[in-house]
Amino acid sequence: MPTDPLKKVVLFVKMKKFLWHYRFLLQFFQRRGVSLSEVKRYIIYVKEIHQAQFEVEASSEEEALDKAMNGDGVWLDNTTEFIETLDPDCWGCEEAGNA
Repeated sequence: MPTDPLKKVVLFVKMKKFLWHYRFLLQFFQRRGVSLSEVKRYIIYVKEIHQAQFEVEASSEEEALDKAMNGDGVWLDNTTEFIETLDPDCWGCEEAGNA
């Protein structure tokens, strides 16, 4: 039994003898130049910018920033905030395994 959801649908349609549906799905992909054997799964790494708050003990803002950059301080729970998603040229992509 295939693990790809799309292939499962096609196999189900074929097994249940819904020939019209099966032909429709095949034509749908053929028109787009894709055969079902060419359809693969991919993992996309979407890169985002988040903001988190840390508390440090320091005598100045500069010292506080230095300490935070060195990993000193305490992360304040539930303070991570989404800022933005980076442009797709920065994203990563790899073919998914068959696990």
